[in-house]
Amino acid sequence: MSLKNIFRLVALVVVCSTFNARAYEYHNETTKVHHFDYSDYTVTYTGNGEERTVSITDEATSVEHMMALLRKVYTDPTIPGIHYAYDFNGTQSRKIDYNTYGHLGDSDGNWLGKKGDVYPNPDEDGMTLLLVQVKDSWKKSYHSKYKGAEYIANAYESIKLVDKFVRVDDPQNPGYLFSIDDATNRFFFISKGKPRSTYTKPLYRMFEQISPVNPNQGSAATTSFISDMRQGKPYYCFHDCTNVTSMDSGHWFTISNNGEAYSLRNLTIFIPDRRFEYQQTAPNVADNNIDSKYYNEYGNSQNPGEEDWEVMPRVFMYTATLDASVAESETPGYFKIRLNWNSSMNTMNVPEHFYVYRIDGKNRELLTTIDTPPTTEKSHEYLVEQQVDPQKFYYMITAAPIIFNADGSLVYDETGMPAMTISADSPIRSVVVPGIDPFFSEAADARSRYDVANEVNIYKNKVSIRPTTSRDYEAMKNSLEEYTVTRSDTEGNKVTVATVRFSSNDDGHSYNYEVIYNADSQVTNLVFDDEQPALSGVISSFENATVVIIDRFTASTATNEHSPCYTYCFEQTDGKHSNDLAVNIFKTFNIVEGVGFTIDEVDADEDHQLNSGPYTAVSFDAINDPVANLLEYSVLRVDNKNAVTRVGKAENFNNSGTYHVFGTGFDGNLNDNQGSVYIDNNGILSITDHNASGSTSNKYVPVIETLYDVSTMEVNTYGCDMANVVYPSVKLTVSNQMKSNPFSRPNGKMMGYFCLLRIEPTMTEDINTVYRYRVWRVNNASGSTSTSSLDAETLLNKLDNESGVSSDGYAYGSDYTELKVDYPETGVVYVQDLFTDNALEAKQKKNVQYIVRMYSTSDLDEERAARRPYTARSIDDGLDYFVAQTKVTALFDDKVVTGLDDLKANNDVADVTYYNMMGVASKKPFTGVNIVVTRYTSGRTATTKQIIP
Repeated sequence: MSLKNIFRLVALVVVCSTFNARAYEYHNETTKVHHFDYSDYTVTYTGNGEERTVSITDEATSVEHMMALLRKVYTDPTIPGIHYAYDFNGTQSRKIDYNTYGHLGDSDGNWLGKKGDVYPNPDEDGMTLLLVQVKDSWKKSYHSKYKGAEYIANAYESIKLVDKFVRVDDPQNPGYLFSIDDATNRFFFISKGKPRSTYTKPLYRMFEQISPVNPNQGSAATTSFISDMRQGKPYYCFHDCTNVTSMDSGHWFTISNNGEAYSLRNLTIFIPDRRFEYQQTAPNVADNNIDSKYYNEYGNSQNPGEEDWEVMPRVFMYTATLDASVAESETPGYFKIRLNWNSSMNTMNVPEHFYVYRIDGKNRELLTTIDTPPTTEKSHEYLVEQQVDPQKFYYMITAAPIIFNADGSLVYDETGMPAMTISADSPIRSVVVPGIDPFFSEAADARSRYDVANEVNIYKNKVSIRPTTSRDYEAMKNSLEEYTVTRSDTEGNKVTVATVRFSSNDDGHSYNYEVIYNADSQVTNLVFDDEQPALSGVISSFENATVVIIDRFTASTATNEHSPCYTYCFEQTDGKHSNDLAVNIFKTFNIVEGVGFTIDEVDADEDHQLNSGPYTAVSFDAINDPVANLLEYSVLRVDNKNAVTRVGKAENFNNSGTYHVFGTGFDGNLNDNQGSVYIDNNGILSITDHNASGSTSNKYVPVIETLYDVSTMEVNTYGCDMANVVYPSVKLTVSNQMKSNPFSRPNGKMMGYFCLLRIEPTMTEDINTVYRYRVWRVNNASGSTSTSSLDAETLLNKLDNESGVSSDGYAYGSDYTELKVDYPETGVVYVQDLFTDNALEAKQKKNVQYIVRMYSTSDLDEERAARRPYTARSIDDGLDYFVAQTKVTALFDDKVVTGLDDLKANNDVADVTYYNMMGVASKKPFTGVNIVVTRYTSGRTATTKQIIP
């Protein structure tokens, strides 16, 4: 018999015997779709004036694409859709007529066609599910949006067809199981065909809208449920909603109230056929259609003893659990390893396969003591022979729903193994088979917490003295010799943790123990938790013959020299000692780099379209060790005020080896900006912070988070060294503000404005060359007055100098030449700005904003450049260009000196010379008092005094 047939026989025997044990069987009168290939289907739509054709499985983000996708799914009869609503006996209690329910509102005549169009019923009875993501900005009631396109553009972030599903042929509760891997925050589901008659915009009667909210629970859906999802807890859907997005309070699933993105790998929704059992709703349910009495709430089952929630759609994270233990066996010299596993499907009647693996290093191999993998069993045990040294074994399981064809036969993949569409991996579990060791020691538990304020890892490790057999217990009781418990320090040297002393009791059967901790090796001011160790106790039998030592200590991360592994040993005075017990500690390496722009991007930034930095790329070695049970990396930023901000994360849930990377976007939120990244054994991850302050230094540290209790999502955290990055900044000062009296020009009354701009760079040792300055002027910065053409930004670098002499002989002028050259030095730059605008009435004020950008280069030496594993934007010669920006608003009010009577631009300046109080001449102004001599092409000379701060 072939391997495939063996799998087929074993699985069918187990599954069928389970199904036959049901109280009754579900009678499906039609053949439901078990598999469907969407890959050959396309959607055509017009976007930005172009006709585009894309796969039907592509995520639709534009309103044109979203509407075309909905139209394609609903109107193509070859795409499966709901044929019937079923009752608890499997009776087709109501046929879904797509022509009747493809109903349009009068105000949406162009939605899918015209109101009188004929809509074909689908050829096959099945489920086509779509995920709708809701915009975070959507808060309006549907009553304010009258057209389908307008509604979708305002409410929907995207729509995506979910093409991964498994048909669940449970005789009691059949349905469809869908898997969704997209990172979302606010979302809901829709399926082709609507068993309930409703006509609400924008979907009308075309799509079933699966809502998470019970009408009696108000805004319960707005609570975050990510922790429940990750623990595999189901979230039940109470009804097919009239319109999920019509409620101001939020009628959709909300992953996180603060908008943070998560990787929802293995997010799963089960949609039972029986969700719309025949039932009349309460009289107060409002619906203007004659069919309103049917199929309102999900559930309402008529099977005696069955709860409503059993046939409700449910959303959950598909997770797998595993418990592993070791015990002495009846066979001398052997120990029994016991494995017990389950999955979050355990609340449903979904048959599953389980693959049981033993982890060896970074590889996993199917456990050979299970003859015909995969198995439908949920437990296994086998014997391991005891050796001189302890043996540590690691295990994990993969769970997958069994995929059947419509005829009940299993579906296989190209390797001959049962096919998997949806699967879940358990955390790694370990057991220790004790060695032949007179000290009976055991590493029981390890905890760690990273303290960012003190830059230390805080450890709480538990080790124990525990005899593994009754024979060992007798040997220990007869010895009663003192034990010294030692631990290696960060440099590998032994330090004493505690001493354990024993003494016999008069009854001759029990004895006392006392634990004396070494104060020099224990830290009491920085502790993981408040648990107090037992300092003494009584041992009276083999069952309670355990002495637990809690070791509390810290290790500095400032130089990243903390140990990757601590070893414990139990020693006695005669030189005997136990085998070393290893406690793994995880660490990473931190490289922080500024992220800049290319010279071409800088040259093209005349409209300051570059998102000004500074940006920081935090790069680190990513663990690809399944034993770590790693949950994620969190990247923290610590500013010069010791404020801590999480600026990125990389999730690695379920030991997949694939990280989902999130970094801060320009909105300050964590966004799914890099997607999934597979990490090999020497992989490096990098996360970019877009929101650091350019005026302060920032320190960054990646923190490893590993699971130690999957049921409560509790984690150990491990930090490393903080790396510092300092960016250049630029200071802008506006002074010497003056304005003229109103004067007449052909386009009306005008007024002149003058000020002096002082630009001063703040540099660091790595930033040694200023590349360029650009300055923009923006009138009416606070909106206090209306202006003419200067509402838009004006780039001073492109303006010509303007100068003249007022009617009282005062010389005025602008000088933009300093902004038109490169700067090899880091000195102060002065710019005289002069412009005209519509005249203001007396006592009115004008706000003018100035924006200055400094583009500077960082010249990296070869050694530093070689350590850079990642640079988001770099140019071929190894230089990055950084953008520092400052904004200052200048106020021209009635307190500003009216130093100009008129502006005449027909008297060109030939030369300007500055003299200080010592008579020294310069072409640039001095700090302090300047005598300014201006010579004009007409031969006129004007002398003024200026004070430069």
